[in-house]
Amino acid sequence: DDTSIPCIVAVHTSASLASEEQLRKTLSDFEKARTLKERERHLQAMRNIRASVPTPVGAPELRLPESDRHDVIPDRERLKKQLEMDIAEDAPSCIHCCFGCCGGPVKTVETCMCTVPEDKKVVMREAIQEYRNLR
Repeated sequence: DDTSIPCIVAVHTSASLASEEQLRKTLSDFEKARTLKERERHLQAMRNIRASVPTPVGAPELRLPESDRHDVIPDRERLKKQLEMDIAEDAPSCIHCCFGCCGGPVKTVETCMCTVPEDKKVVMREAIQEYRNLR
């Protein structure tokens, strides 16, 4: 009978379901990461998780996410914009009014680093350095 449609079933194992949960958590951490080093570390962790668990039977034929072995590194411009927004968000409120005349949040915070609280200075310097490296 040629009216039947072939069916492919993907069978998940407990390991593949656990790895999927780990991938989701790592992806969430990746999206919250503020520096390029942190993002690269999370990307490597996702690659390691994918490599450690075999693809479920049938997944390649269905092109399920588990069979996709490509990690897409975020667009450079989008990452720059995200860093700029994070720096602006963490900047002391007293210098927000200077963003327009000092060349944006990155340059303003760099110029007015003395207004940044001591506990945030290291993080801000790292974020600014990451922004500069993306140029």
